[in-house]
Amino acid sequence: AYGELTHTAPSARTRSAWLRSMRGERDSGRQSTVLDVVMVWSVAFALFCLAVWFFVFAGSSLPT
Repeated sequence: AYGELTHTAPSARTRSAWLRSMRGERDSGRQSTVLDVVMVWSVAFALFCLAVWFFVFAGSSLPT
């Protein structure tokens, strides 16, 4: 509905990569969407924050 309202609706329906068979040929011309980029950066940032917390801020659980 949003695509039709803004006149940006795709002319052909595309199938998401995670719905395709892994045996099928990959579409090398596929462009990354904003959602793809945001998700990759979010996961990378979360892993970085986890590593910083684990190695810097987390205390040792071993008794001293």
